Amino acid sequence: MKLSRRQVLAGLGTIGVASAGAGLGTTAFYSDREALEGWLEAGRVDLRLDYRTVYKPWDRFELTRATGREDKVLENGAFLVPESDQCYVVGQAPDWRQDTEGYPVLVGEEWARVTREFDACALTYEQAQDLRGMEPQGLKIPEELSGPTFLPGYVDGPTGMFQHIDDIKPLDEWETTFSVHLCGNPSKIRMRTELTAPKNDNGSTAEVNGPYGNTENGRFEPERSAGDTTDDVGELGDYIYCELWYDPNCNNVKDEVQQVCIELAIDNSDSMAETFDNNMENKDDGIREGALALIEELAEFDDSDDTDLAPFEMSVTLFGSAPDDMGVATPIIDVRSVSRTTDRATLENVFVEDGDESFDTSLGDTEGTVALGVQSAAADLEDCEGAKFLVLITNGIENLDGAEEAIEDAVMDGITVKAILLDPEVLAVADIGGAGAEVFESASTQDTLDAFTDPMSDPVGIIPQVITAVDSDGASVAETCIYKGPLSGLVEGVANDGGVYLSDDNMLCDPGIATCWEGDAVHCFALRCELPCKHEEFEALDTCMTNEDGSTMNMYEFLKQKYDIVDVNATQTDAYHYKIEFEAEQCRHQMVPETVAGEGFGSLQFSNAGEVGYFARIRNGDVNTWEQGSADNAPNDGADVQDEQPWNDSDASGSFRLYHDGAGNFQWRVKRDGAIEETVQNVAVAPNSLGDQLTLDVRNGAGGDTTVSNVRYNNMALAVDTQTSDSSDVNHILFNGVHLSSEFVISGDFEWTVTGAGADELPSITFEAEAAP
Repeated sequence: MKLSRRQVLAGLGTIGVASAGAGLGTTAFYSDREALEGWLEAGRVDLRLDYRTVYKPWDRFELTRATGREDKVLENGAFLVPESDQCYVVGQAPDWRQDTEGYPVLVGEEWARVTREFDACALTYEQAQDLRGMEPQGLKIPEELSGPTFLPGYVDGPTGMFQHIDDIKPLDEWETTFSVHLCGNPSKIRMRTELTAPKNDNGSTAEVNGPYGNTENGRFEPERSAGDTTDDVGELGDYIYCELWYDPNCNNVKDEVQQVCIELAIDNSDSMAETFDNNMENKDDGIREGALALIEELAEFDDSDDTDLAPFEMSVTLFGSAPDDMGVATPIIDVRSVSRTTDRATLENVFVEDGDESFDTSLGDTEGTVALGVQSAAADLEDCEGAKFLVLITNGIENLDGAEEAIEDAVMDGITVKAILLDPEVLAVADIGGAGAEVFESASTQDTLDAFTDPMSDPVGIIPQVITAVDSDGASVAETCIYKGPLSGLVEGVANDGGVYLSDDNMLCDPGIATCWEGDAVHCFALRCELPCKHEEFEALDTCMTNEDGSTMNMYEFLKQKYDIVDVNATQTDAYHYKIEFEAEQCRHQMVPETVAGEGFGSLQFSNAGEVGYFARIRNGDVNTWEQGSADNAPNDGADVQDEQPWNDSDASGSFRLYHDGAGNFQWRVKRDGAIEETVQNVAVAPNSLGDQLTLDVRNGAGGDTTVSNVRYNNMALAVDTQTSDSSDVNHILFNGVHLSSEFVISGDFEWTVTGAGADELPSITFEAEAAP
């Protein structure tokens, strides 16, 4: 019951009158008091940084003091990475070493493990500066540091020097992994760069011939004949090629995932054919359906060959028990198990026999069968060079002896273990989750199927997690390239922009929504550089810059446009000094806009009666030409076609992406399947000229279908993410509360089919943003 203040006072008055009339002679009323205590505490956003720089010279000499050669690289310390091919650590903080004689440096994978596992956020500021005496077991930070690029703790405030490499020669390579320990709240990470003056040994600023950071140091032959025409500005930063990428495993290496390996370790005992306790569904039905769904998803992932799973490899280990020669039940691996393969039919045959979708579970149970299954599956994954997943499926209670240890060993070997448990009593017998597995509990066929397919489950379903191990091009999502091109383009470009926010799915050359990085976590970014030598080596290196015709520019083209002659000799004696900073900014809570599916043109649902302030579209133009357009007004059929291309195939599919930077600048990107490059259009609208509604219309009038799917807002799922139009109708997805004055990106996939010759302007997909009232 809602009471106004007057109603509350009237009620109290009535109680007083009743008490007086009753002659109770008391002035006290029934009373009670409850109290809640509030505690407000400011959140934390703090960065601590570590780094590791490795250097690989091109076979000109071995960087060891034993050669007796006085080399400038060695003045700052260079330590051979164990079991590497002439790869040296030339700087790291903290200076983690092996606690053995000579304190050798760690291999990349071990460095990565320590970086991810050592809790930098738990340290005080003073502790973070010097970790000597706090090293984990087996590690040591030397009491005497090797040079200015080796630090005893994290970078937390004062600037560290992550690399100091002199006497660079053509074909040399070097790489730095920056580990950003983000302490506290989820935050955006901004990277800033700056050209700086070199320092003397005492820390004072050195005198340079030329501008700070990019110095010529005089011109000596053959620099002049190589095209060097400047007395004070160096060319080294332009000739150095570099790649910056997001590197979640922090291992100092650009990992090209050649394979993603999935092992199904399935309990094949006869109890798996029984029904669940609370229904009459067979336990093995969900296994069969989930496994077949996984195989189908992997086979159809890249649309090239649905009989082959590449870049995925999958295997099936069936485990149980059978009597040995003495009649004693013994754990075994079923002969129908399948080793790692990319062949779809071979895998499906495990679950389908002679066209019958059946799964034969016929072995027995005994102690140790689950452990044997996990161990056998892990062994099959041992030589996998990419991401490794092990899916354990069991209802075993009697057969769990040694299971925890087997799972722990698999996790230690870098395998992601996901366990589907078909009996709730399993967890009472063995701590599967505590051993490192992600646990699903299943009490029905649908539960088991959801464990395979559901992207919103906790933990996330098997298929969504496996799929995110690679992107649509088969490259590692985890190793997302952020920038590639000349070092000068990165350093000076970012400096001119005042810094850039880092994204885990977008290149710096392509503006995109900033990632909100997880708090109390480690996020690594790697910068690899090289100095090419020959023309063909420069030509083989793509950049994220484009030529006037929209094609990707390679390093040779970049240099040729800037210099008349491309010759690495122009860089002799040049120096390039720069600084990289990382800054954290707490994320604002992102609101997901309301999405509503409807019929007709979505702009008619706008609160301002259909007034449009921005539009972007793709459509079938006249006589099957491809048209892509965008403008700061309502669609104008002919005037706003900015990109028209020949188009022989009336059917089309691909992806789209609409980005707004929060300041009125829109970018409309479309990539048709089979096209090498996306087509990009940029349009600016007047600030504050837009409202807070946006529509995505799909239309078809050629007897075919038009569909948009997987529509996402700032990479977040939407309530309505799919819409279809067939025949001659128009349907839409209306976005309410898009905040058109803020930064956002809307992305998705499209597909349309056309029968006959098609029709002018149909089919089409159109975004329209509401004009401000």
